[in-house]
Amino acid sequence: MLDEEGKEIQFAYPVSGLPTSHHITLSDGREYYSMCAIDSLGSYFTFWQDLEIDSVCSTSGEPIKVVVKNGRLFIKVVQVFIVSMWI
Repeated sequence: MLDEEGKEIQFAYPVSGLPTSHHITLSDGREYYSMCAIDSLGSYFTFWQDLEIDSVCSTSGEPIKVVVKNGRLFIKVVQVFIVSMWI
C-alpha cells in the first residue's frame, strides 16, 4: 500500500512501514513492525525464520512476548485475567 501521494510504500504484507504495537525480530537480526497480531504470527511462514514478537495486549496494555522457534509458539510473558459477566 502506498502513501497518499503514491510515492512511498507503507505496507507490504506482513510488514508495516509505520510503527505499530507489534515489533518483530527475525533470527537473522532484521526487525520490523507487522500490521496486526495475526500478521506477527504469520511472519514465521513468510520468512521461514525463528522470530520474537514484542507486542501489547489491546485490552490491558500489558506487554506480551511470543517466541516462534521451529514452528512452535512459546509465550514468555503474559498476564491472564478472567472477566465474569452476568446476563
